[in-house]
Amino acid sequence: MNKFSFTKNIIAFLKQPYPIIENKWWIITPVSLFVISFLVIFQPFGLGTIESPLKVYIFTGYGAVTFLILIFDLFLIPKLFKQFFDEKNWTVGKNLLFTFWILFTIGLGNFIYSEFFFSFNNSLFKMLLLFQFFTLVVGAFPSIILVIINQNRSLKRNLEAVKELSSFIETDKKDQRKKSELIKIQSESGNDDVNIIDTELLFIEAQGNYVSVVHFNNKKVQRKLIRTTMKRIEKSLSSYDYLFRCHRAYIVNLNQIKNILGNSQGIRLKLKNTDQVILISRSFVKDFKLHFQK
Repeated sequence: MNKFSFTKNIIAFLKQPYPIIENKWWIITPVSLFVISFLVIFQPFGLGTIESPLKVYIFTGYGAVTFLILIFDLFLIPKLFKQFFDEKNWTVGKNLLFTFWILFTIGLGNFIYSEFFFSFNNSLFKMLLLFQFFTLVVGAFPSIILVIINQNRSLKRNLEAVKELSSFIETDKKDQRKKSELIKIQSESGNDDVNIIDTELLFIEAQGNYVSVVHFNNKKVQRKLIRTTMKRIEKSLSSYDYLFRCHRAYIVNLNQIKNILGNSQGIRLKLKNTDQVILISRSFVKDFKLHFQK
């Protein structure tokens, strides 16, 4: 493989979709405990020379700093930069960039914490660079390996699920009802209820304190906005077994599924008569399978 091909493959890999972390506490807690355990057991970077009965507590403080920084990075930063963290456009490259940002902020936090306790005599800038180097040495390599492993594992798992679900969909299409029925979608006030034929309804999407009823009529996709909640809608439509909540923001008409797509980010539904692709949340995949198995 020549240098050009290698570079091209690397760029292609960095552009691949990557799953956004859903349960962030599964990252925050283990990483913080790992930092404490690593420092207590190995006492690297000259920490073994510390002579203090509070040594273990000082090491624990590094774990606490890591804990607080991870909360800041994983919860607050995505809220401040929503467009950058849009799940639809999240890639391996963005995830690696964010990982290195996390390592940088942890290194910065540990530097400030150490300066508070030990008051460095050397140049603060040199000590800051040293702390960044130590943090990269400990965290960079395992972080990159974990990103690659998780990307491949997620892709394999989701493609297998797509294959299984596609077989369910093909079977279900043969058994779909031929007689259409009227679906009644109730608003909160009752003044702007929507009555729609099931063969026209595509999906229902949450939009703040409203929901958007998306349907195909007169050869074009139309939307009807009504004031209500997804929880209320889901309860009122429970008798329609082909309307399925596949995401916190979507209820989809299963009879409108054209095909199922998958990548490392997750599983998506391609519907008839629209270019919009609907995401199935990982927490709903199991229920989605069970629905068709029934």
